Amino acid sequence: MNNSKINLQRTLYASKNPTRRWLHETRYQWIIQQINQFAIGCDTPSYALEFGIGSGIYLPYLAKNFDEVFAADIEEEFLSNASVLQIEHHNLHVINDDLTKSKLKNISFDLILCSEILEHIKDLDSALNNLKKLLKPSGVLIITVPQRYSVIEICSKIAFLPLIVDVVRWIYREPIIEMGHINTKSSISFAKILSSHGFQIIKVDKFGLYIPLIAEFTSGNLIFTLEKWLRRNMKSPLSHLLSTQAYIVKR
Repeated sequence: MNNSKINLQRTLYASKNPTRRWLHETRYQWIIQQINQFAIGCDTPSYALEFGIGSGIYLPYLAKNFDEVFAADIEEEFLSNASVLQIEHHNLHVINDDLTKSKLKNISFDLILCSEILEHIKDLDSALNNLKKLLKPSGVLIITVPQRYSVIEICSKIAFLPLIVDVVRWIYREPIIEMGHINTKSSISFAKILSSHGFQIIKVDKFGLYIPLIAEFTSGNLIFTLEKWLRRNMKSPLSHLLSTQAYIVKR
């Protein structure tokens, strides 16, 4: 089996480049913190769902904190990889399911995780409608999506131009593929979309700063310092430079 996508995602969290590794590790730690926090006090039995599981890094934590966990994706490579986790986690159910036309209509979930998925979906309205239907009235939905005008989003479009992509791959010497983002939104626009679908936003965060050349050829300390300042000043227009917008929402 060709595990190119799995290997890429694993590389992101163990990259030799400190900024590249930190960008993804920050999001990972934020999500783990939310899972641990909101698992407390859930109904018994408790149900969790992750749509768009990727390499499955969050599934062990979901399986540890919830009685039943459903891992849904449309990529067979990701589903096959997640199936291996069922050996250790017997409460994990792996299913091929499309978020825009989900088959999980008879199950309500205490927690749904949808990380770095919605930007790949053209029919955002159907996706959000299904997420709302699947969420218990007392449940929480964790969403992370890229910021449309972040530095890394803009640079990624330039990075895959002819010839430039070869230089980028030479610099990183790690797997590099196009992100495939077809539906990115600004934080203002995305918050309005969530509200228009009847979601109540209870928490917002932004994180992940990328600055060309500084990210590739330094230890990243300057970038880390700037991000801390931007996160403390989230209302600043400059906060749109951060790569990720993260939400906790309820119905």
